[in-house]
Amino acid sequence: MKSFRVLLPLMLAASTAGCVVPVDEPVYSTCRGSSGGDWRASIELVPRFRGGDPKKRVLVVSGKVRVADGIEPALNLGPVEKYGEVTQQVLVRTDGNAAADAPMVTRQVSARFTPIKRFGAVRIRCGDGSFAEIDNLSVAPAPKS
Repeated sequence: MKSFRVLLPLMLAASTAGCVVPVDEPVYSTCRGSSGGDWRASIELVPRFRGGDPKKRVLVVSGKVRVADGIEPALNLGPVEKYGEVTQQVLVRTDGNAAADAPMVTRQVSARFTPIKRFGAVRIRCGDGSFAEIDNLSVAPAPKS
């Protein structure tokens, strides 16, 4: 009976060892910048096929990020918040290396994403903070090329 008590935790640990799935990229990462403002988000209707319908919805997000020279900001589609109004998160990533005395610069960022079907707002997040929340999304046809 004593040997069973000793072996039981080991058997349980061994049986769950294969259940851990590694995550490629953390959802939230350290933010090495601040909001430079001018955040915009809109939905564009783009034809799925050249000259055809139905139209595909594309979420277009842009704004400014203040970072140390050497840090490059980028936007990634984040998770969806479903508390109250459904909100699509867009994550600001800050990659690169900067010297300790590097000057601060403002960089323009923009990206296009395929959004979920229905959401009422877009939240721009960087690390654990929020740069902006846009809840009056306009719907516009794609620009003519």
